[in-house]
Amino acid sequence: MEKIPTATRNPSTIGKLPFQIRISASKEDSAREAENASEVIQVFSDGSAQNGKVGAATILTRKNKPDRTLHYHLGPEAEHTVHEAELIGILGDTPNQHQEKERDILRHSSR
Repeated sequence: MEKIPTATRNPSTIGKLPFQIRISASKEDSAREAENASEVIQVFSDGSAQNGKVGAATILTRKNKPDRTLHYHLGPEAEHTVHEAELIGILGDTPNQHQEKERDILRHSSR
């Protein structure tokens, strides 16, 4: 039998994300926004295809702490899509985000 731990939850936060998502119009806008962000944690993700291979990467940055980087190699372009890689990049660091006690998170994603 699987044991599933329970956790209390504030009813006023149901349906609200514990983080913000922003997609900048350009690389320069994204860099400027990241530099000026007040959030303690920022997550950057991207998925792409190159040389016939599909993959994704996610970086979690925290002020005054080492960055966490995850790379995912999904496989050949004939079997995987960039859309799949983008989703993997977005979901990729979710377990690490849940381990963080700080909830002031900003997620960046590429266009």
